[in-house]
Amino acid sequence: MNQYGKVFLVRLPVHERMLEIERRLMPDFNDKIKEIESISDGYFDITPQHQNYKYTDGNHLFKDSGKVVSKEIAGWIKSEKQSPDRR
Repeated sequence: MNQYGKVFLVRLPVHERMLEIERRLMPDFNDKIKEIESISDGYFDITPQHQNYKYTDGNHLFKDSGKVVSKEIAGWIKSEKQSPDRR
């Protein structure tokens, strides 16, 4: 933990078409994140579940989907904080 608290990396979901563009522009995104994950307190990639949410414009979530994602992130952080192998 740094002096200000824990740092968690989260990749938020986007619409399939946006995800295709991201994959085309930077196919090794997750590999690059994995390189810096060790200096954080964890990485949570929600993009594999992108189809479970509704988007206003492909990049931003509708309010109800935003609430669901926020709860998922909070639950993940809670489980990471309790994990004995985490810093």
